[in-house]
Amino acid sequence: MNALKRLIIIVVFLLISNAAYSQTASKIGNVYQIPFATEGNRVDLQVANVGDEEMAAVRVVTSQKPEWLHLDRGEIVISGVQSDTDAIASFGFSVDREAPIGEGALLRFDIMSGNKVIGVKEFVLAVAPPSEAVLDQNFPNPFTQSTTIGFDNPVEGAVQIAVYDMLGRQVSVLLDEERAAGHHKVQWNASGLASGMYFYILKTNGKDGSVGLLRNKMIIVH
Repeated sequence: MNALKRLIIIVVFLLISNAAYSQTASKIGNVYQIPFATEGNRVDLQVANVGDEEMAAVRVVTSQKPEWLHLDRGEIVISGVQSDTDAIASFGFSVDREAPIGEGALLRFDIMSGNKVIGVKEFVLAVAPPSEAVLDQNFPNPFTQSTTIGFDNPVEGAVQIAVYDMLGRQVSVLLDEERAAGHHKVQWNASGLASGMYFYILKTNGKDGSVGLLRNKMIIVH
């Protein structure tokens, strides 16, 4: 049998969000669950040559990926894989904070010799929900008229963002509706309000069913 037809692709799929944390991605059915908004992740493809001849210049090429997954490179060239040995092609990646939650997306690698595809490895990936609620500082801040507030919602459910003056009086409700888990943004036009400091509060549900409140300050300058 030709050596090209005796190349085996074994995959070790690792996720590393920081130096102190490392685990293999969980798999539900055929879908790999990957953590929300993480950096320093890695996918390793182990290329094993079980043929009788050396495999020269094997290329591992990313041929399809979701827009929210950012690879550190699109291709890796393995200079040679001796008979009965293997080599690792390691791709680092990060996950965009605005990635859709729970929607399957295809990540595909083509293994090539010259211009010929000699193997394919595909993954179906889905991003897990945020582990907790996060309320961003509004931007810009200070602002004159309009500003944007971002937040992470850990579970689908009712979400409210309200603005108060420094006396504790509610001056605006920016959001009061059901929102899916994931990252969201809301814009606020503060025209008509006096210059000064205000604060805004995010009210949302946690994964344990509790209701959480997060608060930040903002400054209007006319």
